This record gives sequence, C-alpha cells and structure tokens, in this order.
Amino acid sequence: MYPEGNAEYSFNLKPLSEQICRYACEISLREGEGRSSIGLKEELRRLLGYDAGVELEEGMGSRYGIIVSFDNGRKAYTGTNRLVITVPEGVSKIEWIKIVSIKERAPSLLHEIIEAGGDPKKVSHQTGEAGERIVILGYGEVNYQKDILAALSEKTGIPLNELEDKVAFNHRGGGGMVDGEIKADEDIVVAGKVVFKKGEIIAIIEMESTVTGRSLEDLCDGAIKDLRSHLQLDNYKNTRYGVAIGFSYDPVQVLAEEPGTPPLIRVYTRGELEG
Repeated sequence: MYPEGNAEYSFNLKPLSEQICRYACEISLREGEGRSSIGLKEELRRLLGYDAGVELEEGMGSRYGIIVSFDNGRKAYTGTNRLVITVPEGVSKIEWIKIVSIKERAPSLLHEIIEAGGDPKKVSHQTGEAGERIVILGYGEVNYQKDILAALSEKTGIPLNELEDKVAFNHRGGGGMVDGEIKADEDIVVAGKVVFKKGEIIAIIEMESTVTGRSLEDLCDGAIKDLRSHLQLDNYKNTRYGVAIGFSYDPVQVLAEEPGTPPLIRVYTRGELEG
C-alpha cells in the first residue's frame, strides 16, 4: 500500500493534514467468504502512522471521510469512526483509498447526502446546493466552467478565447436569489467593440440537480422557470442572457473527483425567456 506521492509507508510522523490524498493499494477480498464489509483501521494506522490514524478516526464524519475504489470500478464511502467500508458483490480487491477533507462546504454537503442513505427528501436542499457548487465553482478535478462558457460562446457569437480567463463565476444561492452569475472581470472586446464592460453581469445561472437520475430535460425546464422570474429582479434588469442547467451526479464519485454525466446546459437570450 503506497500513496500517489512520496509519503512514508512506516514510522510515519507526518500530521494528517499533510496526508490528505489518494493511496494506491491492493487489499485482497478473498472470494467465498461472503464478506459484506471490511475494516480499514489497522491498514490506515500502518499507512498514516499511529497518531495520524487516531486523528483520522476521531475526525471521521465531522472533518474527514474515506472513499475506496474496487477492482470493478465501483466505489464506497464511509464517514464513521469505525472505518468500515461496505463491500459490493462481485469484487475481489480494493485498488485505492482516498482520505477526503469534508471541512469545506461542498464536501460537507456531499457527506450529508451520502449519509442520508438514499432518501432524497431528507437532503433536497443539500443536493441542490452541492450541485450548484460543483457546476458553478468546480470541485477539484470536476469542473464544468469551460462547458458553460462554450455554450455561452455559441449563443452570443463571442469567441471562446475572449471569454476564458476574462470572466468570474460567482455562486449566490439562497431564497429569492439566482444560483450563480457570470461576470466580466475585464472589458470583453470583439472586433474592436466592447460587448461587455468590466463588472457587467453577462448571464445569470439557474440550476436543478438530482442524485436519483431524474431526467436532465425535466431539470432544465425547472431552471428555465427560475430564469424567467429572476431576470425581473432589479440587479439583473439589464442582463441579456440566462443559463439553465440540469445536473445529475453521484456524490461518492464527485468526492473521488471523477467526472460523471456532464450537465445539460442551455443558454437563452432575455427575449427568448420573456417572449
């Protein structure tokens, strides 16, 4: 068992804060035992060092979580200090373990969704906010901002390279507010003409998200309704574009920073939304 990096295997005295990463490994799950779970406490203590292992156990569910990947590509998550992982059928070994910090808002929300045990009604708010943060701000290697800008470029006719690195994505959220904004960080110039001034809101973003596989089309339709409403707010009375997004995601996969099904992104002019 070794980290994707150069952390020590044994006699490890590094604090846990320096060991938040993914570790390649090969932990055999012998067939025929009917094993439904496996404890990783001793493996992790040997890997991280005793003190860091204890710190991990004490912080599970409040500061840390664990993801493992099996040889068939399936993944499992735990946030309990017992450090026990559920083993799905048909797997023979664990191929990597990832220690996840859940102190930040997005991973904390993802942790809550997983711990809800598949009941979407208990975590509808968390599902929505986590989806907004993943798509609008990005989460590690999972980032859809370029996809949003590509759709905006196609709609507006502004070359993609005139938008990249020249705009900011802001997450808003909350009752009565838009989910996000795309704002010009500098003047956007096309063919010698300023099409958006620095500080101008280019588009507002509205999203609907699911972890249960609802239709992306249906989710987008819900986001369009919010766009029509929020374009009437005083802050956006001069905003020319709206972006509707439907997003379906697996919270464990996102915590592992592995992209899943891309969101459905649609861009509309104010005229199209108000017409």
